[in-house]
Amino acid sequence: MFDNNDSPWIKGDQKRFENILKFHGICKTKVYSASETIYIQDDPGDTFFYVKSGRVKVYILKGDGSEKTLSIHEQGGFFGETSAIDLFPRPCCASAMISSEIIALTQEELKKLLKFDADLYFIILQSLTRKIRMLSFQIQEMAFLEAEQRIIHMLLRLTADFGTTTQDGIRLSIKFSDQELAGLVGACRTTVTKTLNSLKKQGFIDKQYRNIIIKNQIGLLEYLYGHKANEKALNLSDCI
Repeated sequence: MFDNNDSPWIKGDQKRFENILKFHGICKTKVYSASETIYIQDDPGDTFFYVKSGRVKVYILKGDGSEKTLSIHEQGGFFGETSAIDLFPRPCCASAMISSEIIALTQEELKKLLKFDADLYFIILQSLTRKIRMLSFQIQEMAFLEAEQRIIHMLLRLTADFGTTTQDGIRLSIKFSDQELAGLVGACRTTVTKTLNSLKKQGFIDKQYRNIIIKNQIGLLEYLYGHKANEKALNLSDCI
């Protein structure tokens, strides 16, 4: 019912890509502090970025200063491919969410890597395909789901990547603020806070500061779709 490829959290094959970089002597990194901007929308760009460690948010800014998060890249992920390939201005912004170590490659360096490592073509193609799938899903959500439904959808998808079963329920190991969740689902912070408080009151989740536990996953799915669900329909073995 849910697909991990729809998740905005993107992690890559760290060992495979770093071995390629190391083989070609590309290992210079830059550390960005939490909230530090890496690039902004409409900046000229010919650089491709790889997350050696940390977490990076890619997002678009609206005229009123609000933002919509497109993807979040963790260790082993990369971003900025679009402008590095077509040399058009950046279509979005990127900033570090926590202290992050980033490797930057220019278009020329990328061309050299692609010339000598055919595997890299497939790695980049996988990344771009994943992002197309993810963005298509986000468009569907924005077009057809209300804000509350998008929030529940996101919680269920994050359970797949970051859920750990405990005696209290499924704990999300990833921590985020209401504002960060609002950016992910394209809603205002007050709507997110109100929805999470409502879900907590109904016993679907427990929330303490940035820690969220999904207490009733099947019940949350039933609440989302308005009909009876079971573990087979939820497809728990595939982790949503």
